[in-house]
Amino acid sequence: MLAVYSGTYEDDRAGREDIEIESDGSGLRTVIRGIEFTGRSFDDWSMTRPAIDRSEIGPPADPASSPAAHRSFRFNGDELCDCRLTARIPIELAAQAGQRRRAWLGLDLQLGAPTASGGIDSERLSLALSFAEGPEAAAASPIARSAAVDSFEDALIQIRRQLAPAYDLRCCFACGLSDYFPGGNGIFGEMACFRNIPEEYVRSGDDKHALLKIFDRRAGDVQETWVCSEFRPRNPGAGYRG
Repeated sequence: MLAVYSGTYEDDRAGREDIEIESDGSGLRTVIRGIEFTGRSFDDWSMTRPAIDRSEIGPPADPASSPAAHRSFRFNGDELCDCRLTARIPIELAAQAGQRRRAWLGLDLQLGAPTASGGIDSERLSLALSFAEGPEAAAASPIARSAAVDSFEDALIQIRRQLAPAYDLRCCFACGLSDYFPGGNGIFGEMACFRNIPEEYVRSGDDKHALLKIFDRRAGDVQETWVCSEFRPRNPGAGYRG
């Protein structure tokens, strides 16, 4: 299954461009200025190859050998930086009475410039949630939004608090079978899914050592905004992350 998010890419070298971001629940792909990028998160895009014209014959050119391609972007190592990325991610809301409503989760991510010592000088993201249907959708104003933070985890915690008690998110972040590695996580796409060993995960509770004992047996890592047929609502305080 593949989800497609509409969005934009912008930098101060070549301006703004509409893009589409493809997600399969664990990885991301997009094409910017004719160049394909892939990543596991919204902040680790790596150039893979120029977008291929289906009529062309022969292998595509190596992007690493294209000065024009590199002049159009800035990189921290192999990863895209010094840019602004937006995306509109479809997401479901669950109401107390059991109804579901479609919504949009708007991402605004700003990646700073590379530094001489490695890394980038800033990285800030914010999320805004809006209804995708009903009378509220016409207003186009968010019903919840986060401050500028460092991760989807922090942003979605803020948004869930603003939605309660009328609504909750229906996605992996709000699932009762997901958690993060106790040693920390990146900004997106590093949720551990325990749908294959649900009873053992629930029994681990908030015990870090109990979670670590079963961590390598997880079903895999998923994106916070993904959802599968085995979703179950997360109770307050559940699991290691609460």
